[in-house]
Order: sequence, then structure tokens, then C-alpha cells
Amino acid sequence: MQSRIVGGTLALLVLIGGCSKSTEEQAKEDASKQLKDAGKQMEQAAKDMEAAAKQGGAGMADAMAKMGMAVGGAVTGAAKTMGTAVEPVDYHELKNLLPDGIGAMKRTSSEGEKGGGFGFVVAHAEARYEGGGGHATLKITDPGSLSGMAAMAAMWMNLELDKETDTGYEKTGTAGGRRFHEKYDKNSKTGEYTVIVANRFLVEISGSGMDMPAMKKVVDSVNLAKLESMKDVGVAKK
Repeated sequence: MQSRIVGGTLALLVLIGGCSKSTEEQAKEDASKQLKDAGKQMEQAAKDMEAAAKQGGAGMADAMAKMGMAVGGAVTGAAKTMGTAVEPVDYHELKNLLPDGIGAMKRTSSEGEKGGGFGFVVAHAEARYEGGGGHATLKITDPGSLSGMAAMAAMWMNLELDKETDTGYEKTGTAGGRRFHEKYDKNSKTGEYTVIVANRFLVEISGSGMDMPAMKKVVDSVNLAKLESMKDVGVAKK
């Protein structure tokens, strides 16, 4: 249950970077701490619910109540992070970071777009690759002003997950100063790898017919340093 909650929420992964310690920034740091605390409470509540289910439902009501309180805290914390105006980078810039090919895999198509509504605009670029018996989709997303969702994503990304089954595994961690999530099934040779860059951009790959090292190689082929240098692009100046 816990991994399903984490996996579902990771689809929202986005963050907005900051530089100065203004009153607003301090408020956001406080809100981020609230979100992390809520995340830990949600993680424990999920474990309690799973344990209750194994015991025939004993303690389930209490566990669900704790989950409700934790979700409420997360929503409140997310709301406090809203309001920073961030214009996404030009999606053409994101497309330019997508490699033409990786090893035996060649890019078969690519696309990009910028759109949204209700004051929230997201830039997105993706490419599909095939070759060597495998195929993959690589995506780069700049969420713009979706800072509330970003905070929710950060909360989940900071949870520690390390799960192994007979056929695969799922885990979160930190590499090169960046948080990541990875999941792989060795029987089907399918998996996904996601990394947060500069607390703003989401780079993710999903693939089939390839191992995890190959997937990570695809992500590493993106110029992450250049992407990181764009962290302040479009951020409204106060």
C-alpha cells in the first residue's frame, strides 16, 4: 500500500528553487518542513494501515484517522507555498537537451509543448527511442508556478523507500545531490527512473527491454548541468 501511494504521488514531482532568505522564503522553508513532517506521518499511517489489514482490520480506523490528519497537514503546507510566479522555460530549450540517441537506441520522435490554465503553465518535452531490442521514453518537465504540487512532490521524494520482491525492486535515494526514484522488474525488463534537478525540473525515463544502468545512462545523457543553470529562468523578481 505504501509503495502504491508513493508511486502515484511521484507523478506530481515538481519544485521551485529559491535564492535569498527573504520573509517569503523563510515562510516557504517553514511550509516545506511542515510538508516533510506530514510526509513522515503519512508514511507511518500507511504502514499502520498495512499492518491493520494483515490483522483482519484491527486498528484500521485509527490508522485511517491518522492518515486523514497527515493529508490535511500536507494540503495546508502545500497551500502556503503557492503564490510564487514562475514562467516555464521555452519548451524548445528543453527539447534541445534531449539526445539524438543513446548507444544502439536512436531517437524515433520528439515533441514539446507549453500550456495550462487557471494561471498555471507547464513546459514539457519528450522523445522516444528504439533499438537494440528495447525502447524508451524520456521526458523533461518544467512545472512553472505549480509550487503547491511541487511541495507535495518534495514531501514524497524525501521519504525513504527500499522495497524488493522476487521479480524486482523500488527505491528512492540521492545521487549527485539530486533526489531520485527508481523501479524495475527483471522479468519484463521494464522500469522507470526519475530525478529532480535544481529543485525544479523533472527528468524521467520509462523503458522496456533494457536494464536500469541503461536507463540511468539515458538520463545522464541529458545535459543536467545546463538544465540546472536554468533554475532561475522566469522567476518573478520581487
